[in-house]
Order: sequence, then structure tokens, then C-alpha cells
Amino acid sequence: MKILPQSTDNMLIAATIRIAETESIDENSVSKCPNLQLLTIFKNQIRELPENLLTKNLKLTKFTANDNKLTALPENLFANQLKLKVLNLHRNQINVLPRKVFRALVNLEELHLSKNNLELLNPEWFTNLHNLKFLALNGNQISEIPSNVFTSLRNLESLTLKRNLIKILNSNSFNGLQSLQALILRNNEISDLPAGVFTSLRNLQQMTLRNNQLTIIHADSFGIHNNLTVLSLDDNKINSIYPEFINNTALTFLNMRNNDCCKLLMPKTNSEDLKIKLKSCFVNYIPRSQNFPSFSSEFSLNDSEESIVVL
Repeated sequence: MKILPQSTDNMLIAATIRIAETESIDENSVSKCPNLQLLTIFKNQIRELPENLLTKNLKLTKFTANDNKLTALPENLFANQLKLKVLNLHRNQINVLPRKVFRALVNLEELHLSKNNLELLNPEWFTNLHNLKFLALNGNQISEIPSNVFTSLRNLESLTLKRNLIKILNSNSFNGLQSLQALILRNNEISDLPAGVFTSLRNLQQMTLRNNQLTIIHADSFGIHNNLTVLSLDDNKINSIYPEFINNTALTFLNMRNNDCCKLLMPKTNSEDLKIKLKSCFVNYIPRSQNFPSFSSEFSLNDSEESIVVL
């Protein structure tokens, strides 16, 4: 346990606890460090945290307990952590969280819950997290994004849900995320984009749906997003596209590599510098007319070459 001698505990502002073989931690481990601001408990074998572990540490701004074997958290573990800004619980085995476990964290800006065993999302986890800017839920067992689950996160800027088992998005899954700029949904099992699912994301700039099971992109699949500049749809099974959706965005980069596109209708676009990657996208029909832009001289549909179309 790396902590300064007891005589200086009262002045300690940062501490790291690492006892490789321990499965538990005493609730008094940091009670004599009232000025502690940064606490890291990582790469242990800890299976649970005492409910009163942080009772005396009212000045914490960052708490890290990554790379342990936690399966759950006490409901009142963070009950007095009004100053906490960063909470990192990455790479544990958490499969359940109490409904109100984060209710006191009104100043939290980053929440890392990636690489755990969460299967369900509960909107009550996020009720008071109005200042949260970054939320990582990647690498869990989540299969559905329920309606209105993130409604309280009005200041969230980045949400990552990659490497889950997500099959179902609801039309209101992302309601309330008015400040979101980056949405990462890659490496899931999403096969359908319900109408209006992204409508509330009016400040979205980047989205990736890479490596899902999408087969069709409708004209209104992404709604109207005047700030969306980067969209990744590569490594899906897309065989039908209504690319009018492009004119509802500000896209400058669209990745369509490794799909099954058999017919790609390219509309007249408002963007003069849109780039589309089509490597291994089996396009066999691209109509040209006075209403369609011409392609750059480098344009190719050779399966072995990466193709960039400049519209």
C-alpha cells in the first residue's frame, strides 16, 4: 500500500493502493487522509468495496478502482462525494449497480464503466449527473438501449458503447443528449436504425456504426444533423442505400468499406469536399446524370484497391 507515513496522512492529497493478492480492503484504509483528492486502487484482486470507505474523504476529485474483481458496488459508497469529477471503474466484473449509486455525484464529468459485465442500463444511475461530459460503457454485455435512458445527461459530449451485444435501438434511445458530439456504436449487432433514433443529437459531429449488421440506409436514417461531419458505416452488410441522407448532414467523410452495396445512388450533394471510402464495397451500378455529380479521376471499384469518391 503506497501511502506516506502516518504523521503526514492529514496533508496527503494523492494515494495509490496496490496489494496484488488482496481480495478486500479495510474501510479505514484512507480515513486518516481527509485532504485526499486523488485515490487509486488498481490491479488488485478486490471483490468488494466497503460502504464507508470514503466517508471521511470529502475532497476527492478523482477515484479510480480499475482492474479489480468488483462485481457490485454499495449503494452509499459515493454518498458524500460532492466534489468528485472522475470515476474510473474500468475492467472489473460489475454486473449490477444499485439504482441510486451515483445520485450524489452532481459534479462528475467522467464515468468509466467499460469492460464490465453490465447487461442492462438503468436511467436512475444517471439522474443527477447533469455535468457528465464523458461516459464509457464499452465492453459490457448490453443488448438494448432503452428509451430515455440517457435523458438526464444534457451536457454529455462523448458516449461510447462499442463492443457490446446491442441488437435493439429504440426511437428514443438517445433522447436528451443535446450536447453529444461523439457517439461510438461500433462492434455490436445492430441491424436496424429506427426512424428518429438520432433526431435529438443536434450537436453530433462524429458517429461510428462500424462492424454491425446493418443492411439498409434510409433517407431519414440519421435525421437532420447540420454538424455531423464524420460517419463510419464500414464492415456492415449494407446492400441498399438511399443516400439523400447525406444532404441532411454536413458530412465531409463517409466510410462505406466492406459492405455488400449492389446499387449506390449518388445524389447531388451540398458538400464540395465529401470523401467516401468504398474499398471492398461491391458496387455495380452508379448512375450519372445532370442531377448527379461526376467522380474524381481516381475513382475505382476495384475490390483490391481503396476508392475515394470526391463529390
